[in-house]
Amino acid sequence: MVALYWQILYWTAFFLSWVILPVLEAYLDNGYFRVQEKLKYAVKYHLAELGIMAVVGVVGLILVLLFSSSSFRHEFPHNFRPDSWSSIVSFVVSASNVWGMIQIIFFLSYGMVALPREFWKSAHLQANLKYGAVV
Repeated sequence: MVALYWQILYWTAFFLSWVILPVLEAYLDNGYFRVQEKLKYAVKYHLAELGIMAVVGVVGLILVLLFSSSSFRHEFPHNFRPDSWSSIVSFVVSASNVWGMIQIIFFLSYGMVALPREFWKSAHLQANLKYGAVV
């Protein structure tokens, strides 16, 4: 039963992070005024992003398969054998985990600077009143 709940949670998070949230971000960032135009642009933009990621992924996989031939075997760990499907899947999973960790480090470090800066700016009452005043 726990495995079922985990699968539901995993695939829900996967769908939200790869389909829904990027489309919503593009929907909010574009300059169109009508809902239909905004949604059409957001879906096109997201499909273009996914296409670029797919091309980069396929090129990366081809490079991994190419460089793991016998002449380049010393560059990879001894247990990496790209001729088996499970080895390629393990490589892709670990590469995506590294990408996620890089994003976490970047966003957390940005937040550690930006959030206190906003608190510091909002603490100056006179500056906020002057900024919000209509002259």
